[in-house]
Amino acid sequence: MIHFPEKTPEQISICFPAHLHMNLLPVVQGQGMGALLLDKWMRCAKQYGIAAVHVGAIAKNTRAIHFWQKYGFSELVAPASRTVWMGRFVPCP
Repeated sequence: MIHFPEKTPEQISICFPAHLHMNLLPVVQGQGMGALLLDKWMRCAKQYGIAAVHVGAIAKNTRAIHFWQKYGFSELVAPASRTVWMGRFVPCP
């Protein structure tokens, strides 16, 4: 996926214009680092007036999908692909 990423479907990028991507090494997974980074990123997004963000996770990566869902991301309707697209609105100030 890194060398041949899927392009974000246009209907997703229109409604959820900001893209977030996070890869953590296994040594730090499950220790709260992802939640801290996501919280920081969402605060910055709010500060800059970003209304909505999207992420993409490979459909086989159930652990990543669960992470995003746990932090408020919902699956978005998109053409069938190897990627599960999810989005979240940024809380208003």
